[in-house]
Amino acid sequence: MQTSPPRNSRRPYVDHILLIGVDGFVSTPNNSQFQLKNLPFLKQLMTNGTSTEKCRSIYPTESYPNWGALLHSAPAEITGIDSNSYFPHNPSVIGTEGIGGRPPTLFGVVSEYFKSNVPKDHKLVLGATFTWKGIGEILKDENLDWKIKCKDDATTVKCALEQLNKFLQPSIKRYKPSTSVQMVHLDDVDNTGHLFGWGKKYWNACKVADFQIQQLIDGYRRMAFTMEEILTPLILCCPEIVSKNFILPETSAVSILDITPTVLFALGLSQPIQMKGRPIIEAFGLFNSFNGYFDSVWRFVHPKGVDHNIVKKFSMKRNIQNLYIYISFALGLFGGILFSLIARYIFYF
Repeated sequence: MQTSPPRNSRRPYVDHILLIGVDGFVSTPNNSQFQLKNLPFLKQLMTNGTSTEKCRSIYPTESYPNWGALLHSAPAEITGIDSNSYFPHNPSVIGTEGIGGRPPTLFGVVSEYFKSNVPKDHKLVLGATFTWKGIGEILKDENLDWKIKCKDDATTVKCALEQLNKFLQPSIKRYKPSTSVQMVHLDDVDNTGHLFGWGKKYWNACKVADFQIQQLIDGYRRMAFTMEEILTPLILCCPEIVSKNFILPETSAVSILDITPTVLFALGLSQPIQMKGRPIIEAFGLFNSFNGYFDSVWRFVHPKGVDHNIVKKFSMKRNIQNLYIYISFALGLFGGILFSLIARYIFYF
């Protein structure tokens, strides 16, 4: 099996992809009048694209495992990210790439393709702007043009547009070939849901997110982009989407694992064998055939190499973490004994 991506044999559907993720954004929460179609801008995108309200998360339904699943296109037993308390140097579940290792991400695969298959004058821009620090942990080994954590969603949207204007707009204005993949992560909806549950405040947070998504896409348009963005996990929308105003049937069994393969498919790239999802080809009018999509089987290998000793690299950090746990336990035990002696002394006298 080859360990480098095969050459592109298929024309990409799009050149620029905007991947927007809204944490805690559910379809129909219990005891709520919330309806996705009642959000004006998302309703417009659903009308012009392909959508489903049945995209399944993985278990456990926590942020860290599911964002990991989205970007790696692999479940927790593959990535090792089994909870929000995941620690890469001392995991409770060791992923397939070893301690501290990760399966390939969307950005890693795109970067490897362009490194070996695309002329040097073709501009590749990769970036991630996010409100929740966990996204930065998942992407910490990726070579991105920017990777910025912001204090809130409003700052995240502003920063995302500033970075695109800085890195990509010059190439577009000069009509130079370019490709971009940007991820924007919004977290305020999830925070509001945890604090206040399903209700008016949650619904208002969803309306704000709807407006922020519109800001992002309007910003793309002002920078001379055409409507070539893919919005997931619920909506895929761009001029090349064949299935307009199409609701994916439940039998399509769309999963969060399918988002990264769909982005790679839209760019005309093949996914590595470690990825477990499949591209949502129905959105491109391909209902019966992958057109040889899986003919080229390849395995992603991190640029550090196959023989990179991940276990040895992180053994020191694991030992330090274990030492910290032992010291904390000893201090806690000593504090308890000291408190008991002081209490006995006070009550004795």
